[in-house]
Amino acid sequence: MTQPSYCPKHKKTLTSLNCGKCNEIVCAQCLVHTPVGVRCTDCGQGRPPPTYDISKKLLSVAAGVSICLGVTGGVGFVVLKSLGFGSPYFSILASIGLGYIVAECVSASTNRKRGRPLQYVAAGGIVLSFATIFSLGFFGLFDILSTVIAIYVVFLRLK
Repeated sequence: MTQPSYCPKHKKTLTSLNCGKCNEIVCAQCLVHTPVGVRCTDCGQGRPPPTYDISKKLLSVAAGVSICLGVTGGVGFVVLKSLGFGSPYFSILASIGLGYIVAECVSASTNRKRGRPLQYVAAGGIVLSFATIFSLGFFGLFDILSTVIAIYVVFLRLK
């Protein structure tokens, strides 16, 4: 049996518990229950689930895909608007489609990963699409709404 001692983080708390991995003294407030026993806060922090564990390499691949699709989508919007498909309803429907395509391609390029970093990367591609439309002079009020809707779709798909 171990001798009771004081928790390093809570100086007035008497405890006889130790971390099962690093043997650091922990009190009832500091301990983390894991499937293999009691751990300190440092050892008890597990890795995120594999679906949400995104390496920097995969994040850079996702950024490349998002940039390519964003520019291509923006140019596609401009071409379609110049051909007469410039109605507000078309912009909204096309942006929903673009958001879905960007999110699915980003997910597919990262082995179906999901999570907040990929949401931001894919949303960056949508914003780049809007910037392409704006820079080529085919900007309308509904394009702002369409961009917001496309970003919303991206965030839903990569949740």
